[in-house]
Formats: sequence, structure tokens, C-alpha cells
Amino acid sequence: MDPQKMQEQMQKQQEAVQKQEMVREQRAAVMQQVLENDARIRLSNIAAVKPEKAAQLENIIIGNMQRGTINGKINESQLIDLLNQFSEKESEAASKVDFKRKAFDSDDDLDLDNLDL
Repeated sequence: MDPQKMQEQMQKQQEAVQKQEMVREQRAAVMQQVLENDARIRLSNIAAVKPEKAAQLENIIIGNMQRGTINGKINESQLIDLLNQFSEKESEAASKVDFKRKAFDSDDDLDLDNLDL
């Protein structure tokens, strides 16, 4: 690979990292505006344990904000309610394993008394 292509590739990677950082900062700014301090702390605790769940919760909050269903700031109890609703939907969507046991099979098919050993 020639040096010019490598330099272009590195520049694209740096731009992608900068874009991701900018999106992260914008999300943080939105959460700052929408969440009260106790709710923000709760969300950061969730993010420490399950970052993917916190990101999904942030997406729900941002979506609700864009639809105009959020009035004022979200406090901790409202965040917990959102989390419970999210968890219920997630558990409903989870695949359910159903074990089907074999039906009772009588021994009539086998003649165990007349086996030649």
C-alpha cells in the first residue's frame, strides 16, 4: 500500500472517530437538558453495568422527546418507570423455549420376553 492511500485511510478513521465523539457529546447534552440530576446518575449507573441497555434507554428518551411526549425534565422515578416498561417489552420479545416431552411410549412394540441373547 502506498503512503498516500495509508494517509487517506488514517484521515478517514480520524474523521469517523471525531464524528462518533461529536454524536456522543450531543447525546450527553440532550440528556443533560432532559434528565434531572438523580435520573442522570441512575442512567450513568446503568451504563456502567449494561452500556447497551443505557444506550437503548437513551434512544427511547430521545425518541419521546422528538415526538413531544416529554414535558419538562425526567426525574428518577419516571426513568425507573421507563426502564420497567422497556424491560417488560424486552422480556416479551425474548424467545421462549418450550420443551416438548416425548409422549408416553408403551412397551407393547417390543417383545422383551422373547429376546434371543
